[in-house]
Amino acid sequence: MWKLVDEAATAYTDELVNLDAGRLGKALDPVEVVRARTLIGGPAPETLAAQLTDARRVLQQDRLILQVTNERLDHANQLLEDAIDRALA
Repeated sequence: MWKLVDEAATAYTDELVNLDAGRLGKALDPVEVVRARTLIGGPAPETLAAQLTDARRVLQQDRLILQVTNERLDHANQLLEDAIDRALA
């Protein structure tokens, strides 16, 4: 395969690429391509695992905030209902 790449490069640019079979194999291997994508948002397993850990932590914080907010709203609603009942009594 690497010979075909060299032939195509020569035909297109008049220069050899000189890729060895190992480098070309890694460049065409989907698993290697995914592993190489280590930027934030990339699909590399280590990067994705770190992002999932962070997302789970943020989700847990958001759930706690939502729970506290709902409890406060329920309490405020009860206070309002009590005030209305007193005003109508």
